[in-house]
Amino acid sequence: MTKLKLNKLQPAQAKVLQMLNQHPYGWVNTFEFRNAGIASPSCCISQLKTRGAIIEKEMRSAIDHVGNVHTRVAHYRFMGWA
Repeated sequence: MTKLKLNKLQPAQAKVLQMLNQHPYGWVNTFEFRNAGIASPSCCISQLKTRGAIIEKEMRSAIDHVGNVHTRVAHYRFMGWA
């Protein structure tokens, strides 16, 4: 993605994209986004998809910040641009 396109993103969208690009396993779940200060990750993901981002989503189990297991938590992976 070029610098020009990054400058046009809202701060939350840019942070989501940065997290997706830098995550060592490729997948980032909703809890990780919320822990990083993204209140509505699904909204940011939707807006990025509208701009042409290809982002996969899988619903899997995840552990929250206090250690509780939750089922059907969205996990996202950035695949590139259309």
